[in-house]
Amino acid sequence: MTVATEAEAAVPRLLPPQLPALLLQGARGGDLSAHPAGQQPTRLGAPPAGRRRAQQQQHEQQRAPRRAAAPARKAGTASTNGPRRIVPTAAGDAPRPGASSSRLAWTAPLNVAFRAIGAAGLGAGAGGLFAGPAAALQLRLWPFTARCGGGGAAARRGQRTILVMMSNTGGGHKASAEALKQALEERYGAKYKVVIVDMWKEHTPAPWNTLPDSYSFLVRHGALWRFTYTAIQPRAVHLPYFSALHAAIGAHLRAAFDAYDPDLVVSVHPLMQHIPTRVLAARAAAAGAARPPPFATVVTDFTTCHNTWFCRAVDKCFVPTEFCKQLGRRMGLSDEQLVLHGLPIRPVFSKRLPPKAALRKKLVRLPGGAARRRRWHRRALLRQPTPAAADARAAAAAARARQGLLPGVPAILLVGGGEGMGQLQATVEQLDARLRGSAQVAVICGRNKALLAKLLGHAWPGGSHVVACGFVDNIHEWMGASDLIITKAGPGTIAEALISGLPILLNGNVPCQEEGNIPYVADNGVGAFETRPDRIAAIVADWLRPDNAAAFAAMAARSAALGRPQAVYQIVADLARLADELGAAARRPAALPVAALGGA
Repeated sequence: MTVATEAEAAVPRLLPPQLPALLLQGARGGDLSAHPAGQQPTRLGAPPAGRRRAQQQQHEQQRAPRRAAAPARKAGTASTNGPRRIVPTAAGDAPRPGASSSRLAWTAPLNVAFRAIGAAGLGAGAGGLFAGPAAALQLRLWPFTARCGGGGAAARRGQRTILVMMSNTGGGHKASAEALKQALEERYGAKYKVVIVDMWKEHTPAPWNTLPDSYSFLVRHGALWRFTYTAIQPRAVHLPYFSALHAAIGAHLRAAFDAYDPDLVVSVHPLMQHIPTRVLAARAAAAGAARPPPFATVVTDFTTCHNTWFCRAVDKCFVPTEFCKQLGRRMGLSDEQLVLHGLPIRPVFSKRLPPKAALRKKLVRLPGGAARRRRWHRRALLRQPTPAAADARAAAAAARARQGLLPGVPAILLVGGGEGMGQLQATVEQLDARLRGSAQVAVICGRNKALLAKLLGHAWPGGSHVVACGFVDNIHEWMGASDLIITKAGPGTIAEALISGLPILLNGNVPCQEEGNIPYVADNGVGAFETRPDRIAAIVADWLRPDNAAAFAAMAARSAALGRPQAVYQIVADLARLADELGAAARRPAALPVAALGGA
């Protein structure tokens, strides 16, 4: 048996003990079987030696005419009369003197690579069968373990690993997770390794990993979503539901926690509390740890919070409003567990912005420069059905793009979310007809390219100045340059608008979880709610009346007073303390009983 080399040592330990040696032997000489010393190796599944030689001679005779017809190679290279592929025999014959060895030189690494991939697949199956899903997951990710297997490596570098669990059911959960990561990296640098993971899609088996994909369908069918949302509200329903679900996905979540090895677990999703805390507790008990890693929930709903947000097993539960805090108390959480800081918003919203006039001048230069703007407008105009008026529309659109937001004119920011949803075009048309150019409108269309093309090529009969953009990453600057915002009742956008000091006109909402945000805005005197575009235009016209300037300014001041720009930094400061204190305790073994120590 060949002595193990450094290359063999690099093969994961979860492989069967014979596979590393076989893998390396097969790469060197084509031998894939273990055999006692002093005996000739036999290829697995190979015919007897005599029959194999006969097959090889027959093969050579069939290829002889083609080799004879091929042109001779240059001097110094192997002749084409020799065999083109060296096949090791059962007796281990060496290649013929005239045969080329260059082919073997560059195919040997490929043989090693392909056999390593196959061995990893076999080892993953064996690991899942004999060592449980944790071993199978570790090997399935080998050698690409930089993301999952970072707990031990991070600890060796003096880092603590913070695992942030979210799910792509709406954009708010991911936005909050990214805000926490940005704030942690800004405040603490490389002290913490922050990993954001969609636990449902990445670490649960089918069909459970498809649950996030059903969210959009359910939300589009309001009655169906309302039934699903309210059905699992009572604890008497969702606790047994989570217990049954734990039996299906608990082992997979435990394998994920073994791979990430976190010092702190943070959840920004309502369905990621009850099962993970149970899995972490069982994992710590099996390892003999003093306690499981600390667990924190960051509630990302503003007011109408689902009861599954509140799990009594968490160490901390961060809530954005006093209303949510009262809900947590009713669900059995203590005042020590509940912490009111606000909604975690991207740290850029806590930075001081230039004056409004300077922002409007800055927003004239849209990303990509003048050439890219002209190309974008040209493509948008070419999609229009009336090419005869293309020149006039192109001139008007180019002029609006050059002007950007005008100074000294009230600016209305109309946001359609990441997908550009809602009656945006109808709302702009009603605003143009009602305001007659006394205010300008900036429309953020998101990924809705069809809507963007229509707005860019539209002539506004009321003479309104309309600026349309697609997806933007500087929404904080657009809010800072505007005077009011029209948007749906998403908690993240509301929190950003409050920080920016904008009066808010809500024009829609997702059923159930966003319904409570409407009275929050209206009762605090920072905005109103209306869905019909003509009535939206009437409300905006009333807000912007010259004789209503004092009331409008007071509404903006109340909005700024409700904003919590430092909430994300306050949350990450508490998270850092949890990771340092309770995270260190989770790494220590459990204290032995007094009797085991020989005490009285």
